[in-house]
Amino acid sequence: MEEARCIEDLLAACPGFRPHWAEHQAWWGGRAGLMLDLAVFGEYAAQAIERGEPAELAAIAASSEILLGSESDAVRDAAIRGFLAGLMQRCRGEAQRFPFERLARQLGPASLAAARKLDEKLGTRTDGLWESGAAA
Repeated sequence: MEEARCIEDLLAACPGFRPHWAEHQAWWGGRAGLMLDLAVFGEYAAQAIERGEPAELAAIAASSEILLGSESDAVRDAAIRGFLAGLMQRCRGEAQRFPFERLARQLGPASLAAARKLDEKLGTRTDGLWESGAAA
């Protein structure tokens, strides 16, 4: 996924993200940068986790895999720091409301590896990420 097309691709894959993106754009006017842009995608993902809609979570998981598999260092870095780290922190902070395992069950290998590496680096243990139900 190229940096220039990153958000367009997310909007195409995850139509529910569009209202979050529109609000973000209205506030920042395109000046936020990819890290903050992907943090907004993480907020959308947290709300999708709360709703527990399987098809929506599958689209988010697939998008996460594409972001983390990007050839662009900037996209991968923003995906880890802006999207994934913020989402995981939100889910750990309110685990009952945002059970990360709903998404973890659908994450691909690149996303799982990045999430586990974040947990190891931060000394945290995100629910659903290390249990046998999450693919290794």
